[in-house]
Amino acid sequence: MPRELYDWLIISKEYIQGIEIKDAVTGQKTLRFPTHEEICQKYGCALMTVRLKSQSDKWYIQRAQFKRKLKIKTSEVNLDDLIGEGTKFDSFHLSALEKIQKLVDSYLEPYMLSLDGAPIEDIKPLSIRDLKDITSIIKDSHTIVHSILGDSNPASLLDEIQNEVAQGRKNKEISKTRLKELAKQLNDAEKLREELELRKKELQKQLEENKE
Repeated sequence: MPRELYDWLIISKEYIQGIEIKDAVTGQKTLRFPTHEEICQKYGCALMTVRLKSQSDKWYIQRAQFKRKLKIKTSEVNLDDLIGEGTKFDSFHLSALEKIQKLVDSYLEPYMLSLDGAPIEDIKPLSIRDLKDITSIIKDSHTIVHSILGDSNPASLLDEIQNEVAQGRKNKEISKTRLKELAKQLNDAEKLREELELRKKELQKQLEENKE
């Protein structure tokens, strides 16, 4: 099995748990969480490679969980209870944001149809202020979602879609390769079985000749 080009165990640990930095003057230690870009600069990885690895291994979720534990490390409150409550509220907020997005979609639907050439009667034109407000809602919603998920440096929506497509293709290629490997192993096993069967017959023949 070929060795990994990068030590993902060390890289993921730095991204999830941060890097401890000591002030040369005061000696005070602080924890700094690197971005995907900083990881690339430090280890020489391609940005897309780091994003795919981060997405597939859910680094942003692990980082969010680590930060929560860090904040209440010295607290007497039960850690599991707090994480459970935090997860419950995060789930509620994400659900609420999803409903807000649906409301925005339904509000914009008539305007989208009119842009496609469909005749829409009694439609009120959107002002520049309306467009700015809608854009602000979408932007804030996007920021809040990534904040809840613990991703301090969210990729653009286009990057996320490209990552999903690339990951899907990669998984399909892995599946094809794995199937080929299994087919080869099965074929090799069949050949070995035939060779053992021939060898068995030869040994039996020798035993019979020795008896005579």
